[in-house]
This record gives sequence, structure tokens and C-alpha cells, in this order.
Amino acid sequence: MLNNTALLAIAGGLVGVILGWFLQKNRFERQSGNARQLHDRLIADAERESENIRRAAEVEVKSEALKNQQLFNEEVEKARKDLARRTEFLDQRDNSLDRRSPTSIRRKTGSKPARRS
Repeated sequence: MLNNTALLAIAGGLVGVILGWFLQKNRFERQSGNARQLHDRLIADAERESENIRRAAEVEVKSEALKNQQLFNEEVEKARKDLARRTEFLDQRDNSLDRRSPTSIRRKTGSKPARRS
């Protein structure tokens, strides 16, 4: 009878060890799965956040470029108006000089008419 009792004790111990091993393995797999899910979720969150930051930076850069383009266009328009004003002034001066007679120009400059030979 001792042999049967010893065999039952050994068999019971083996069943306990095997059952404990399976339970521990199952628990480890669940924890590992939870850790994997947490890891995947953190990676996805970080990717979304980096994409949001990139998009915000793009919007800011485009806004700054538009602002700079508008400033440039304003400066160009200002220079064009100034050039047009100066061109008009010079055209008027040219027309005024063309209307004057050569005699009145010589009187103002003090030069004598050139002799023709």
C-alpha cells in the first residue's frame, strides 16, 4: 500500500507542478499580451502626435511664406509706383525742355550760338 500511496503522491505532485506551470505560462502570456498592447498603443499615440506636430509646423511655415510673399508684393508695388512717378517727372521735364527754344536755353546757360561755316 505504501507504494500506491507514494505513487499517488508523486502523481499528484507532478499534476500540481504541470498545472502550476500551465497556469504560470498562461498568466505570463496574458501579461505579455497586455504589455504588447500597451507598447502598440504607445507607439500609435506617438506616431499620431508626431504627425500632428508635423502638420502644425507645415501650416505655420505656409502661413509665414504667405506673409513674406505679401510683404514682398507690397514692396514691389511701392517700387513700381515710385518708378512710375519718377518716369512721369522725367517725361514732363523732357517735354518742357523740348518746348523751349534753343535761344532760351543758350541764354540760361550763357553759351553763344555756334557759327555755321
